[in-house]
Amino acid sequence: MSDLGQFFMAVNIAAFDDPLAYKRRMADFLQHVKASPRADPDTEILVAGEKEHRASERSKVHGVSLDREVAQALAGHAERYRVDLPYADPR
Repeated sequence: MSDLGQFFMAVNIAAFDDPLAYKRRMADFLQHVKASPRADPDTEILVAGEKEHRASERSKVHGVSLDREVAQALAGHAERYRVDLPYADPR
């Protein structure tokens, strides 16, 4: 049994506030949060989605890292369905 729960909600900011004003306030708020004192001065304060965004940007430049097992499975499927691999064959 999992003790994990998730909730997602989309809000149309324009229904409540000027979107540009909201974006400015959120940028100011994030700047304030990131400038807060840290328990460990050697760590960075990250906000929700920041690690994922950075990983996505890295992947756009350097590609997606795959472990050998996954890369081999994909290579097998590519061979079976005659698809050229855009990366080196891991075998």
